[in-house]
Amino acid sequence: MDCITRTRANFFWRLLPIIVLFALIADLAVVSEAAAGSKTTYANRLYGFTLKYPSIYTLKTFGQGGFDLIKDGSVIFRADVEDTSFRIFIKESKRKENLFPAFARARAKGLCTADGPDGSSYCGAIESEKQYTSSNGLTYVEFYLLKTREDYSTHTRYLSRVGPVYAVDISRRERSLALMIFPGYGKSAPTSTELLMMEVVGTIKLAP
Repeated sequence: MDCITRTRANFFWRLLPIIVLFALIADLAVVSEAAAGSKTTYANRLYGFTLKYPSIYTLKTFGQGGFDLIKDGSVIFRADVEDTSFRIFIKESKRKENLFPAFARARAKGLCTADGPDGSSYCGAIESEKQYTSSNGLTYVEFYLLKTREDYSTHTRYLSRVGPVYAVDISRRERSLALMIFPGYGKSAPTSTELLMMEVVGTIKLAP
């Protein structure tokens, strides 16, 4: 073996660990990307709907129709099915049309309400309201609200933005139901959570 051939061979064996390392990193990147893109299906048999969320999150249920979407021990957003309250609203309402948007508006405002010894919070105004129809044929309303926080000790008021709050009409012919999805009681979501909420809302559909 001449000197040039020996030099090339030595260079190859020195380079081999680097090539292997880059190959492993590339494989891990592909696996991570696939894991991030995979979805888990949540099915609520009582209320007859399903939705999908990224598998990197954990879904923790509570009650009959509520759940939290969690990552690293923190609640990213919450959801709850409005059943009894919707029926009461329909019974007491004098409206004959557009009942769902009216109910959704009232419930969205209610998610801001909180009273305590040192102050209270409430959403008296809706900053924006948009109604959509999802690709699965479901009507849903998106809200951003203005929250007022009153401090009793200093006699001051603070104004902040809350949202987005989604109200999805998951009613059946025999049962009026609304699925409320929100970042937390009286909270505003960061952009990443807003996009995630919008993505999840788009996957909701009624079970056959």
